[in-house]
Amino acid sequence: MATGEQSSSSFGKEVNMEKKYLIGVDLGTTTVQVVFLNAQENKVVLTLTEEIFPVSAENPDYIEYDPNDWWEYTKRLLKRGFESGVKPEEVAGICFDGWTVMAFLVKKDGTPVTNAIHYNDMRHMDLLEKADKLFGNEAVERNGNYIGMYSGSVKQYWWKEKHPEVFAQADYLATEVSWMNYRLTGQWAWNRS
Repeated sequence: MATGEQSSSSFGKEVNMEKKYLIGVDLGTTTVQVVFLNAQENKVVLTLTEEIFPVSAENPDYIEYDPNDWWEYTKRLLKRGFESGVKPEEVAGICFDGWTVMAFLVKKDGTPVTNAIHYNDMRHMDLLEKADKLFGNEAVERNGNYIGMYSGSVKQYWWKEKHPEVFAQADYLATEVSWMNYRLTGQWAWNRS
């Protein structure tokens, strides 16, 4: 087969022979993990992991992450993968996944205004009923998510109610996946969660 011709993979999609690697980045609770998959051979060629840790917050009961840690660890893991033999020019695509309830406030240029509030952080519990009345129906209509203890939107509503001066600095509410996609591409996109 000549360079650049298409070849069928077991995934049912066409894979360009020059671009054979798919990269998955998992932004987990305690780790960032990067998996390099050779789509032509349908096999994982490399898995790399870095531990991540919450940062100090204003209250010891709060659980927050610095979004810049996700970016820095991801860059470090990608670099290690490329140093291990995966050629960047052979990468067909990259995908991020994460909890998506770990939302945070950002400026238009992607600069975080706040740290990401962890899904187990319950600082917002006194606002659940108010948030449900204000935007609960809209949340269900738009994305099928009900307001509850793990709702990222209510965690960010906490900023509006408790620290309006911080909330006012933000242009967007980002999830870890939407922010990482922005950092990689310069384009904002959100999933429905």
